[in-house]
Amino acid sequence: MGAALVGGTLASVPGMAWAAPPPRPNGKRCKTNSQCLSQNCVDRRCQEVGCPPGERLCRNVCVTDCPSGLFLDPDTCQCVSACPDQPCCCTCRYGTLSTGVTTSTCFSGIALGPGVECPEFCATTEPPPGTQLLQAGGTCSNPGTQIVCGAVSTGTECDTATPVPCASPPV
Repeated sequence: MGAALVGGTLASVPGMAWAAPPPRPNGKRCKTNSQCLSQNCVDRRCQEVGCPPGERLCRNVCVTDCPSGLFLDPDTCQCVSACPDQPCCCTCRYGTLSTGVTTSTCFSGIALGPGVECPEFCATTEPPPGTQLLQAGGTCSNPGTQIVCGAVSTGTECDTATPVPCASPPV
């Protein structure tokens, strides 16, 4: 009796507001989208938001599925490649012994560090037939980017001008 009296008294106090109930999980009855955790009330039931084939839900918006080799970054809802474990790249330049023609070969995703820099790395790779190592260089990328190999007139080399965005796949 006392609880009913106190509750009835509080309910009649002007300016006193009651907290909204928590959002309802899928399958529970609803009247408006705001009542549902999914923000999707269909036929008076909370339902998961569905996306058409070829799309997936990201931050309550349907976005196009990512092509093979890429994954959806849940923070940006953009397709990105996975950052390599080792974000460094080396370009090894070889010279043809008989003609003097230079060939460059790019290696991305290289682990560089103390005692292992691009000259040491290139010295351990197999040079193209009939060539010898002339020069080696490279660089490492900043977090969230990767340096990839780009085509040049002599072969491939590290494309340091345009680091490519990447992210760690969600676990």
